Amino acid sequence: MYKNNRVLLSSLFWFGTLLWSSLVKAEPVDKLIKALMKERHIPGLQLAVVKDDEIVK
Repeated sequence: MYKNNRVLLSSLFWFGTLLWSSLVKAEPVDKLIKALMKERHIPGLQLAVVKDDEIVK
């Protein structure tokens, strides 16, 4: 169980980095995160993208 959570967190970090660097649009990342949460039965998650000390998303 903990290994799966570490994989999910690593994935979220990776996609957050991609989102922050504007390599992908937010919508596909949001859909992926929601699908992973549903698949792994994760009830909630907080994620923020911060750029220049301001929350972007």
